[in-house]
Amino acid sequence: MKGKCLNCGAIFYGVSAIDPHKRKCIKCGGRIIIPVQVSMPAGVMVTAIAAGHDFGLPSISYGAVLAWGYNGNGKLGNGNNANNNILVSVKIPVGITVTAIAAGCR
Repeated sequence: MKGKCLNCGAIFYGVSAIDPHKRKCIKCGGRIIIPVQVSMPAGVMVTAIAAGHDFGLPSISYGAVLAWGYNGNGKLGNGNNANNNILVSVKIPVGITVTAIAAGCR
């Protein structure tokens, strides 16, 4: 699955970036226990991914970074505080080239 992104875990805040009504385990508190593919824009390949406490940051083939999940304090970097269960673009400053990504708890 080179160039693809899989995810599993909690569906709170859109953390899994998929339809929250698919493949969730009722006995597991609504968590997705089988990895599922995250839908990427057409033609996009994932080159790296960082996972935070409740958000994800895939770096993609043309140097951009996407994000999904909990957006407290603007941690998704897309200019607002709204949680996202779909991918949003991280606003990279002009002139900056992304060479690596990392994420943490906060």
